[in-house]
Amino acid sequence: MDEKEGGHIKFWDALDYADITLAGEYEVGNDRSVHNAFVKGDLLFVSYYVYGTRIVDISDPYNPKEVAYYDFHIESFGLFAGNWGVFPYTQSGLVFSTSMSGEGFFVLSPYPAYFDHKVQGETEDLASPLPIAVTVTEYADYPLDLSTMRVISGLEGVYTDTTLLSGTGTPRVFTGDLPNPGQPGNLTYFFTIQNQAGRVIQSPVGALHTSYSFYIGPDITPPSVDLSVHPTTIDNAGRYRLFATVADNIEFDTTTVYLHYRRNNLPGDSSLMTYNTNAGHFEGVIDFGEALTDGDTIRHHLSVYAVSAWRNRTDSPEQYFAIGPDLLIDNFEGDFGQWTITNGWGRTVYAYSGDYSITESPFGFYAQDTAYVLEHKVSYNLSARSQAHLSFAHTYILTPNAVALVQISQGDGAWSTVSQYTGTLDYQWRQQFVSLDNYAGMDSVRIRFRLETYDAAPGDGWYLDSLVIHVDTPQLAGNQNDRILPTGFELGQNFPNPFNPQTTIQFALPVNSDLSIVVYDLLGREVVRLVDGYREPGYLQVDWNGRTAAGKEVPSGIYIVRMVASPQAGFTPAYTKSIKMVLLK
Repeated sequence: MDEKEGGHIKFWDALDYADITLAGEYEVGNDRSVHNAFVKGDLLFVSYYVYGTRIVDISDPYNPKEVAYYDFHIESFGLFAGNWGVFPYTQSGLVFSTSMSGEGFFVLSPYPAYFDHKVQGETEDLASPLPIAVTVTEYADYPLDLSTMRVISGLEGVYTDTTLLSGTGTPRVFTGDLPNPGQPGNLTYFFTIQNQAGRVIQSPVGALHTSYSFYIGPDITPPSVDLSVHPTTIDNAGRYRLFATVADNIEFDTTTVYLHYRRNNLPGDSSLMTYNTNAGHFEGVIDFGEALTDGDTIRHHLSVYAVSAWRNRTDSPEQYFAIGPDLLIDNFEGDFGQWTITNGWGRTVYAYSGDYSITESPFGFYAQDTAYVLEHKVSYNLSARSQAHLSFAHTYILTPNAVALVQISQGDGAWSTVSQYTGTLDYQWRQQFVSLDNYAGMDSVRIRFRLETYDAAPGDGWYLDSLVIHVDTPQLAGNQNDRILPTGFELGQNFPNPFNPQTTIQFALPVNSDLSIVVYDLLGREVVRLVDGYREPGYLQVDWNGRTAAGKEVPSGIYIVRMVASPQAGFTPAYTKSIKMVLLK
């Protein structure tokens, strides 16, 4: 139990003290706090501050269920207000609940039964009785009169029928048939039972003001569909797999789930989608029977009919994807969901394009004797392509025996190294081109980047950005280490941060500039001038060792780095930016 914002109840399995595991959790609001927690039998009593007194069935700690509550505090905001304490240990079974907000002292009688009931789905049947089942759990202090189990029902909240439910032989499971009103509408109902003291108990709590309900009558609701989106692709083989989920308020016809597709504005075709039981979705194939041309657009949608008297049909919105010779794999501006990451690899503001790139050790130096692997989850179909190459921007600062590898595999085959790098690329972004011609004509081509540091000292590492696959075009001309100049000025956040005693400050200059980079303390006093003078354009860096200009160590604390870059005449105005650094000894 955490008494803080977002605090809630957690249940731990401690049967094995060497392997204590989280069994279940219970919370009412994820932005509030919970206070005292007391266990009585299979029930947990908690004072949940603004959400009142809550009673939870914990007979199965892996699946805790709330069975009752009383909330006397009318507000739902604030962290520590409302119900402050609860006490369930009385011979009478009464529960005492206290307020810290002035509402008073409350004596509660626990709700003496728990109902487990699944509402029937919608039906078009306006003639047959409607089967119903409910499981009722009684508590030791409140035995029930099982002969009084009834369901009250009617159309649209007008209750006209009372039905006695009977036992099934399974303890506390009751079944029966709701009378069919014979006309369309929402059939509403609730359960009642008496305990042996004669008290009437209802489910849901608050009936008649609330009830269970389902619709009976002609089905006018069409099925709902969700068809997967196929991204723009370099795969021009002309065969593409799509997935869909389909649902209906009653039932849909599985033999009518069709995938419709067409190329550009030509006449189209359709294929029946089949259900994959293991995956829980429908699968369909777009198949043109021939390779496509770069620039082609494939448009597609799904249709399905409901099993109903009205035969409602749903057509999903038309989607499309294009075939092209260049495909951006990633520029690392978003999340890393399309990558499988082993060790490290995270975003950094030291970027070639946009705001971010990726590196294997974003918070410091890489470790010794480690393999950092960045593996793309997507495979590429190059079966109808004659040429292919991979381009990316990168820079690296590697210590001896560390090696950066670009590796390719086909299908589930072994990984082959197609390019590797060692040494230092002087903190300048360079364009790299790697031939994939050996994999043209193959499908399921996979890509990964791997940094190996076996027998290597810690170092700064490998930075990657703007990964692109190009097909059916010659490898781009030019030196693979052609220097890439920044498109704008930038002062990046230092790394590591916090640091002790040394940190690196990276910055970018698009043109020749007069530059100053100065460290100040929080009082605005100059500590040291790291750069002061003319600099050529590029992606650059400077280190600070935590000392003043006179070589004296500075104390722990926050320091300000200020960069001022004045471009050559005729360019843009001066650039100024400051960042905060934390020296922590």
